[in-house]
Amino acid sequence: MSDEAKQILTFRIRAVAGQTADDVRAILDEEVAAATREASDVDRATADLPGAFGGVGETVVILVAILKAAGAAAGKGAMAAAGKYFFDTYVKPRLQKRNLQVSDVTVKPAD
Repeated sequence: MSDEAKQILTFRIRAVAGQTADDVRAILDEEVAAATREASDVDRATADLPGAFGGVGETVVILVAILKAAGAAAGKGAMAAAGKYFFDTYVKPRLQKRNLQVSDVTVKPAD
């Protein structure tokens, strides 16, 4: 069995303080990196905005989180729970503090 498990986390964000697309991308990069450093069960994580974001309206964010060995050994249900915990505890609050509205997350294992 692999020593790590990849989770795909999908959520929506909306800039509410006039941030530009570049601002939002920078915020995502900074806060996901900080959340990853703080979370003990996540080895690494990256965020991507697959669609256009003009600073108005919502856009989808795809966050790929690589969980450490304990998550990989626990099974799909536990991995999804770990991915949701990472998002709800570390990522979402950080983005909200930076004036982004953040939806709930959908988590699925990567194939």
